[in-house]
This record gives sequence, structure tokens and C-alpha cells, in this order.
Amino acid sequence: MPIDYLTTTDKISILEDGEYNLKYYARDDAGNVEPEKDGRSTAKLDTTKPTITDDYLLNGIWTNQDARITFTASDLLSGLKEVRYCAGIACVPTVTSVLYYIFIGNTNDVLRYEAEDNAGNTADVQEIKVMIDHIIPITTDDAPSWWQNKDFIINLTASDDGLSSVKTYYKIDGNSWIEGNTIPITQIGKYDVYYYSQDDAGNKEDEKTILVRLDKTAPRAYIEGMPEAWQKVPATISARCDDETGGSGCNSYYNRLFISDDEITSCPQNYSKYNSTYIKSPQIITSHSWVCSAAVDNAINIGFSNPVEILVDSEMPEVEITSPSDNSILIGNTEIFAAASDVLSGIASVEYKLTNGITVVKTGVLAYNGEKYTAMITDAMKDIPAGTYDLIVIAKDNVGNEKEDKITLTAAQYILPKITSIVSSAEYGTNSTLQYSIFFSVRNATKIRMKMSDLTSGITSYTSEQLNARLVYNGKEYPVRNGYAGEWIELEETTAGAEGTVIFMLDIKDYMIPGNYQVDYKFEAN
Repeated sequence: MPIDYLTTTDKISILEDGEYNLKYYARDDAGNVEPEKDGRSTAKLDTTKPTITDDYLLNGIWTNQDARITFTASDLLSGLKEVRYCAGIACVPTVTSVLYYIFIGNTNDVLRYEAEDNAGNTADVQEIKVMIDHIIPITTDDAPSWWQNKDFIINLTASDDGLSSVKTYYKIDGNSWIEGNTIPITQIGKYDVYYYSQDDAGNKEDEKTILVRLDKTAPRAYIEGMPEAWQKVPATISARCDDETGGSGCNSYYNRLFISDDEITSCPQNYSKYNSTYIKSPQIITSHSWVCSAAVDNAINIGFSNPVEILVDSEMPEVEITSPSDNSILIGNTEIFAAASDVLSGIASVEYKLTNGITVVKTGVLAYNGEKYTAMITDAMKDIPAGTYDLIVIAKDNVGNEKEDKITLTAAQYILPKITSIVSSAEYGTNSTLQYSIFFSVRNATKIRMKMSDLTSGITSYTSEQLNARLVYNGKEYPVRNGYAGEWIELEETTAGAEGTVIFMLDIKDYMIPGNYQVDYKFEAN
């Protein structure tokens, strides 16, 4: 290929990169030309910077893998002179003899590198952000280990000695994962909470599980063992507890009782009223009471029962003989009156017995007449031997408690008279007749005789003859003469256990001095 020569006076300018061989000769103005000179000098020009690259694909990205970074450098003209690199922000790359760099362990650093060719061209400094984190985060929680009775929050705390950022995730039972560090617990029940943390380098801890328990409902407190009807024996009362399905369950250790001797219509709603007296369940109730119970579940929810009346009657009824009076004499038919009451289970029966301390000679039941209890001892003179007796009236309530009252009565040996009524009365100065009824009873078949005294007062006296004193028995009239000084008035013979009435009559004269007069009478049995 022909060579085009360029004319120059002294300089040759090379403007494009490359390697050049020079051919030249000189010629004067006379046309003289020296021989061509060839290959005696070579010109080389390289103004292009070398190229240098790396094979690191995670520039500026966190990883948990160590890094070996290899450099590839080239220069097509003058050739590569050297590669320089350094680790550190704003560091100055230095010459190295190897074309790679290794990062081991946790780091968050910058790798700077460059290349220079033999012409002195230097590539621009390149930077790689190398972020390596090998440490797995550890997450802890402050979840309570037992049942709770109100809404609460679980806090998750992730600790990571590594360099990358950490995120925490949780889920409840089989639900979706949620990013967050606080877990609100508002759902009643028992369920699992899962959580873990992971850093930006991909380090992920194993999932952790906690059991969460929430029970906001009070248990049902009730009482067991209360009698359905009145009873005499003590009752064993227990506080019982039921908790809803899925609840925390009852804690029987904290079951308590509240016992009141007075009637209550509602139970205390403050557990300290139960706990302060430390009345644990069960309790033996020995008297009429009202009882409440408090029950506690494992979440410390507290339930209170309604009051329950405990029908235990350990009190004796009240009883009193109101008639006859103590130390009375049995005569004919004797009526018994008694007052009896029982404020709890009530009176079941009132009975009597007549005993001489060895033998019970009469028993019976007193009937209630709307005001009091009453019974009749009949044929006393006929059925009851003479002597001293205890009349015992026993009141029993509906559970068997009983109480008695006792008086002493006497059954006469032979005969027993008693003025029972004034048949007719007489006023002063009316010349009228005064009559008394005298009741009597005899134990054995016998004759009865009677005497009457004169009528006397502290001022004066009147003889039986003056007053026409007389007795009437079985339709027959017997005159009384000479008072006690006279003869006995023989009445008709009686049969064993006979009872009768003698009417004593006096004529009140108009000349009698007003006042109180005494008349005595006597009965005898032959």
C-alpha cells in the first residue's frame, strides 16, 4: 500500500491512540533526497483508562454469607500496570498482588478499588458496599404464665448483636403472620401465640410458642349440703363452683363461706368479707343460719352466691303449764292448759304424763284450741291412786327437740270437796236465798257425811238455825243444825270413783248486819 508522506519542518503530531512505525527522508530545495529511513523509531499513544470490574452481586444488600470479591482488569493498548484496592470509607487504594478480596464475619464496610495501565492512565475509583451479618436475632416476651382476668398486651423484644435491622412477626393459632412487637390479647379462651424475628441479612430464629389464657367471666358460686327441710343434726355446708366451658376452671382452695345468724337477703359482694374470717369450705352448721359462698377461678375472677337458709333447728321449744297450778289437788276431771311455741321448725306435738317417779299412770296429747294447748285428765279419783305426782308436759318441735315443764299434783286418799260456783247470790235486806255448789269425788265406795259451821264474822254471828242452813243432794234436803256441834249429815252411799255436787243453801235475813262472813264445811268418808 503506498505510503503518503506528510511534509513537516520539525514535529510529528500523533493524535490517535495506537502504535506507529515512522518512515521519513529529507529533501532540499535543490531536489536532493536522502535515502528513506524505515523502522528506526516507533511511536506509541495510549490515552484510554483501563477497565476494572468486580463479580460481587450484593452491593448494598445485607447478606449472611461471607464474601470473596474478584476483580477483572484490562487495558488493550499500553497494558495493565497494577490493581489497587482498600477497605474503608474514603480509604486510598493501594497496590495489591492479588485480584480478589475476602470479607469474613460481620461487617458493614466499603471496598474501594482502581486500576492503572502502563501509560499512566488510572480508572476511576469504584466502591462496593459490603454488608454481612451472621448473628441470628433472639426474641423474648413478657407474656404471663397463668390465667388473666382482663385484657392485656404481650410485648416482644428482639435482641440482635448483628448489624442489620430486625423485624418481628407473630400469629395467633392458625391465623396469618403479622409484623409487630405488641400483641393485644382480648379474646377469651386459651390459645397459642407464635412469634419469631428475622434480620435484613436473612438470619431467622426458630419459631417460639407461648400459651395465652384469658378468662374475664366470674364463676358461678353455689352452696351444697343445705337441708331441704328442718333437721336437728348439724349440716355440712360446702361452697361449690362452676366455671363456663373454656374458662380457667375453679380453684377450690379459695372457696369461702359467709355465715350469718341474722336473716340476709343478699350476699356480700366483697371477697374480704369472706376471706377476713377465713371460713373455708366445708363448714359444719349447728344452728339456724344464713349462708353465702364465694368462689374463685384460676384467673382470680370471683363469683358470689345468693343467700341460703340453713334449716338446722338446735333450739328447744318453749313450754309452760298454765293450769292447774303447782301443788294443786287432782279432783275428778282435771283440765290441763299449756302454752308452747317454737320459732324455727314449729311445734309438732304437746303431750303430758302423770308419774309418781316410778310409774307413769296417765299420758295424753294436748290439742291446740287456737290459743293454747289443752287436755283433760279424766276420772282422777277412780283411775289414779292416792299420792303425789309430777305432771310433766313435753313440747316437741318438728325436728325432735323437746322441752318439758313440771308441776306437782296430789291425788286425795279418800274424798276431795271443792266449791266450784255460786249458784245464786243474795243482797242485804232482801230475805233471799244464797246457794253454793260444792263438788266432791270419792276414791272408794263409801258413805259421805258432811258438817257446816255457823255463819260468823268479826262483828257478829248467826246460827245455822237462824239462817235455815240446809244441804241439797240428789234431790233430798238435809237441815243443818247446831253447826259443827251437831250431828254429821249422812248423805247417800256412793260408789268407787263417784263424783257429785252438794248445794249449800242459806236464807239471808233483812236484819243481818252487812259484812264478810265465813262458813266452814267438812266432808268425811266412813
